[in-house]
Amino acid sequence: MGFRRLGQRFEDSGAFKRVSRSSFRKADRDNSGTIDVKELHIALLLLYDKLNSSLPVHMPVPDKAVVDDLMRTHDVNANGELSFEEFHRLAKAQLGVRTKTWHQSLWFKVLKRWSLKAVLWPVTGHHIKKGLVALDIPLVSGVPASVLAYAAEASYRAARSLV
Repeated sequence: MGFRRLGQRFEDSGAFKRVSRSSFRKADRDNSGTIDVKELHIALLLLYDKLNSSLPVHMPVPDKAVVDDLMRTHDVNANGELSFEEFHRLAKAQLGVRTKTWHQSLWFKVLKRWSLKAVLWPVTGHHIKKGLVALDIPLVSGVPASVLAYAAEASYRAARSLV
């Protein structure tokens, strides 16, 4: 997606505007120059797909309830459709750090997920292995800590999906 200029936020860059415009145009199935809520969901899928191909972690696309709320929030003239300008503002708000709270920003979410993947799960795997070796459980010494880290992450995700 290109390099940003020093001091420029990515969501204010020309590259981000091009990706936003491309997603908007592809989602505008009737070529009306505006998108409805279904087309908005498609546009966000396309936008997140492009972003996820460039990010070190996968960011989930907002679900239907969130997309409906985004439509209500960013449809300035309340006509049930977004112009490109409205969509671009929405996309910038989804991505940028100028959100209601800092932990809603995409960059914080990326940092959080990356921290879990790169730090927490490997450390967890190491400590699980260390504990199992201390318990003198056979076969554990041959199991890489990364396998135990993956098992811990998978268990966490499974438990979280039950809640």
